[in-house]
This record gives sequence, structure tokens and C-alpha cells, in this order.
Amino acid sequence: MTVPYATTPANQTNEIGASASERGSAAPGSAASTAAASMISRPRPSLSVSGAAQMAAAEATTLPKSRSADRFREAYGLLNRLLDSMEQRPFPKHPKDKPIGRLVDSAEHLGGCSSIINAMVLTGFRAAIFSELLMKPPLPSVWSHVTNYLQPGSDGDPNLVGVHSKEFVALLAAAIQLNSLGHINAALRIVYELRAQAENGALDDWQAAVASSPTLQPLESPSLVRFALASLGAKVARKLFRKQPAERSDMPPQLAADMPVDDSLSTASLLDAIDIFASEQCRLQPRSAVGYWNGGWVYQQSCAVRGWDGLACCASTLKSMIKCFEIADEEQDDFYSSGGRIEAAMCTVMGGVGCVGYEVFPGGFGRVIRDMALEQPKESAWKLQCAGASDEIRQAVGAHEKKRLGRGVQPATLEAGEKLLIPWWTVLELWNGAIPAYDRLAKWKHNHVVCKPLPQPWPFRRS
Repeated sequence: MTVPYATTPANQTNEIGASASERGSAAPGSAASTAAASMISRPRPSLSVSGAAQMAAAEATTLPKSRSADRFREAYGLLNRLLDSMEQRPFPKHPKDKPIGRLVDSAEHLGGCSSIINAMVLTGFRAAIFSELLMKPPLPSVWSHVTNYLQPGSDGDPNLVGVHSKEFVALLAAAIQLNSLGHINAALRIVYELRAQAENGALDDWQAAVASSPTLQPLESPSLVRFALASLGAKVARKLFRKQPAERSDMPPQLAADMPVDDSLSTASLLDAIDIFASEQCRLQPRSAVGYWNGGWVYQQSCAVRGWDGLACCASTLKSMIKCFEIADEEQDDFYSSGGRIEAAMCTVMGGVGCVGYEVFPGGFGRVIRDMALEQPKESAWKLQCAGASDEIRQAVGAHEKKRLGRGVQPATLEAGEKLLIPWWTVLELWNGAIPAYDRLAKWKHNHVVCKPLPQPWPFRRS
């Protein structure tokens, strides 16, 4: 018994909006049509076959090794070694917070902070921190002195003085611990504080810090530390974004109900912060897919929060998600390779490709692909992709589009008589393209991170 995966027929070109005859579809029952209907399949275990044959079949269809699983294995190896080293450290059962100066003087403590940060970066901040690791090491007592939300891009002064590379690493690891313990607001305040400190040159002495404390070497560079900070900031801010405004304060509920919501915790402010963190992720680690994923997520929310055009946001999200899964494929990141395609398929269904059809004259139906994204190219870089059954139609479409641009009509605006066309074969290709990476994640029980319930192969049929 096999599970079919519908695939894009080979005779379906990438020409968006092309008719069946223009794409060269084959007649039913022909050899071409039989080849087009072929499906990728995988065997299911059957009790009717021998154990040896079943094992041989399983080995023959074993999924490729998952680099994402290797990263998790490496991350948990770091945390396990850290736990083993802590067994010999004289921490009390319920340690009190310690002065940060004493903590950064300890090479072991800085090494532990480096391991926590590296483990989070390796797993995209998905690794679960063990309870012993959360509770046993003391936090720097200065974390409780960070009482203001220094919104990224604001002109506020930092809460702390004397923060350099070692203190920066210790506070970043503390923010990770606080987030895992459920103290989301405290973690966000520290992230905002550290970003302001980094903008003021807190990491300028990185080389000297590494020379005096070699346990910081695994962090490689200040760029990696800033990337980890931006990743944590995007994650924590999104947690608060998804809460109701009245639930975002860390004050007791009976007091929070009578207090105004901090402007830094408003929906718009949190989305602005995530936008900044996503941009920093792309700048600091351009070969990481997470920044493009977060950037696409910001576009998704901008329609409702910022009042931006919905179709333009959809087109921009599609661009970000395509960039996301392309980089994920190169870096063998199954989470974003699968998730990026699923999001891109959704954007394509909603019209993000920008394929528009209309009648240019009686009986002449033409099509054009418009770049509807929010970031528009310069006028000299505009490219029109026109389609039609004849040269006359294509020329008429091109002339109409140039007149439209001359009138200053926004690309995402649909005028009377225009129809938004959905390239169903592109949706099908994206969805089925997400399945292999999803299956690799399912093999080690992490597919739920991408999508739940299990996305079934999509046997799409054109009506």
C-alpha cells in the first residue's frame, strides 16, 4: 500500500495564468498524460511481509540524514556537558542572585553562558533548557535593576553603566533563563537594555574579553552575540504580541487591571520591535533563514496592525518566505525549508504572486504579473510579464500596464474588470515541496513545530 504525493506535471510551465492549451496539456489516456499523473510514493509497513523484507524496504526508503537533528544533538551535548560540570560546583539548593562582577570573574560561569547561548542559536531558540540548568546557577543581581522598556530606536538612556562584553554575555544568558522560567517581561527589558548597550559600544572590547576569558571563544564573534540577542528579542516580543494588551504586564492581575498599558507593550510597538530584530537578524547572519521568516511574519501582521494594503503585505510575505526556504535548503534547515514553503503556498493562494487577468478588447483576454510588494523597484527596473493568446493581446496588455503606471495606480490596486488569478500548480509545487523536510522532522518527533496536524499530500484537481 502506498501513500501518493501529487506532483506538478512536467508539462505545466511556470507561466502564471497560462491556459491548459498554452501549457501543452496532453489528451487523456495518452503517454504524456500518464507520465504527468505519476506520483511520488512511499511504502507503509505491512504485517503480511517478512521481517527481513520489511527491514530491507525500510532501509531502501530511509529519509536522508537530517542536519537539523544534528544541530539539536550538538546543542543538547553542550547543555549536558554544562550540567555535568555544574555537579561539582558549590551552588546552594536555592541560590540567591550574585553580583555580576563576581560572576564574570568566573571562567566556568562565562563558559556556561556561552554554552547556553550557542545551544539556543543552534536550535533557533527551540531547545528546552533543563530545570536544573534554570534553577541552579545564580542570576546576576543587576537584572532586577532593569526597570524600563528601552524600545528599539528610541532615544532613552540605558538603565545600567559599566556593561562590557563579559557582562553582556552574562546578562544575555540570564535573559534566556528568565524567558524559559516564564518571566517574559523581565527577559524583554533585558533584551532592550542590551540592544541599547550594544549600540553604545558595549561589545567593542570583545577581543580583549576573549583573550582574558578563553571560555568565550565558542561564541566566535560579537556578530553572533548580537544575532542571538535579536533572535531572543523577536521570540520574546512575539510572545507578548500574541497576548491581550491587558495581559502583557508582569504586575499582579489585581493591580494591572487599574494601570494603563505601557506604550512599549502596545501591539504596534511590539511589532515595530520585532521588525527591527528581524532586520538585524538578516544583516548579522544573512545565511540564516530565521530573519526572513520573522520579516515575513511582520508583513502578515502589518495589514491589521499598521493598516497596510492586504494584497501588498501578502506579496511581500511571499518574497520573504521564498528567500527563507531557499536559504533553508542551502543550510539544510528542515524547519524553515518546510514551514517557509507552507507559508509561501498560503500567500500564493491569497494572490501574492500578483497575476491579474482582464479583457483588453472583445474576445481578447490577457494576463500580467505585477510586483505588488510594498518595496517597489525604481521605475527604470520595472519589468512587465505579459501573456496572451496572440501578439496583439500581449501588446495591448503591455500598453494598458504602461498607461496604468503613468496614472500612478498602485500595483496592488485592482481596477474594474480585473481578476486576480491563482496559479494552482505553483501552490501544489510549494506544498508538496514542503513534505520531504516535514517527514525528516517527523522522524525525530519535531514536525509539530512546523505544522499540526500533519499536512496531508494535496491531490489538487483543477475544476
